[in-house]
Amino acid sequence: MCEMHAKDRAFAALLLGMLMAQLDTTVVVAALPALQADLAAGTAVAGVTTAYLVTVTFATLVLGRLGDRHGRRAVFTGSVLVFAAASAACAAAPDIATLVAARAVQGIGGSGLVVTAMSALGEMFDRDQLIRRAGWQTAVFALASVGGPPLGALLVAGPGWRWIFLLNLPLCLIALAIGFRGLPTGTGRTPPLRPAVRAMFADRTTRRAVVVTALSGLALFGTFTYVSLAIGLIGATSALLTAMTAGQLVTSASFAAWARRWPDLPAWGRLGCTSGAVGLVLLALAPHAGVAVLVPGLFLAGAAFGLTASAYTLLVQTTAAKEVLGASMGVLAFARQAGGVVGTAGLGTVAVLCTGGFGSPGLTIAFACAALAMAVALAVTPREAVG
Repeated sequence: MCEMHAKDRAFAALLLGMLMAQLDTTVVVAALPALQADLAAGTAVAGVTTAYLVTVTFATLVLGRLGDRHGRRAVFTGSVLVFAAASAACAAAPDIATLVAARAVQGIGGSGLVVTAMSALGEMFDRDQLIRRAGWQTAVFALASVGGPPLGALLVAGPGWRWIFLLNLPLCLIALAIGFRGLPTGTGRTPPLRPAVRAMFADRTTRRAVVVTALSGLALFGTFTYVSLAIGLIGATSALLTAMTAGQLVTSASFAAWARRWPDLPAWGRLGCTSGAVGLVLLALAPHAGVAVLVPGLFLAGAAFGLTASAYTLLVQTTAAKEVLGASMGVLAFARQAGGVVGTAGLGTVAVLCTGGFGSPGLTIAFACAALAMAVALAVTPREAVG
């Protein structure tokens, strides 16, 4: 009982760490105008988001491997401390250059919080326990996506933008206080880098899960920017974005119960890919067909994110070899983030090259390309049931 209580506390700490890291991806968006004015930043203000996204994406590859070698507790503790120190530096930044540099360091800490949580959970819990807790992991991403911008706007309107970063400091202390004892400390026998990479990609399920995660990241994360444009194009209110949020929250909150009844994780992944492909086809039609097509498209795209994120994270957590679990989760997280970055840039470029802008034809092409990516993901997703 005492051991499980410690694990529950560690689970809460890991979720809190993931929430902080994901929130700091979205919460600063509402603060950019205030940052630009207070720090006389000009166009350099874009670096506040870019610096964080770059380091939080690429550092997962290194920090996941470090967790395999030195233990999850050590890497989680170090990541919390780096994240806290960088948050304090962001809050005290006197100019835009200092803020951008501090955000880059903060991204390293945030990356460690995410990848350590994903790998530590796979080490701490067996498959059935992971399924029961799966919805919490995806719900954290949903909460950060939905709650980040409003929270940022609230803080900017109240105590000021520096409190966006100061708020992290007590949360970091709480994460360390409640989670330290329950986190895994063992390192086991970690193979050298090249054998580790071979071992990681030798498993067909892991290999395919990474590919599908990259493609779904490209399609679902990559189109998020263009969803708002589509809503504006048909003259609808941005409140329609709640349809996408609803789809994500429904599948995230219900996944654990569904997967306990039908524990075929690859099947849930296929359902997510199908939902995403259909939803994106509807979004491609929405600029011409209107709200009646847009709303179900948004809901299905949101549902696809909840299903694919839950299913493929669990697949890798339960099938990857323990000695390369951190590296495997790092690659999975990198695939999702990098897919989103490539999708955002690539789909926009295709729309501009083909139609000259983001009118109805351009958005239709962007969403159609994203739907094609989801169809490819469905074709290559793992087929065998695991478990």
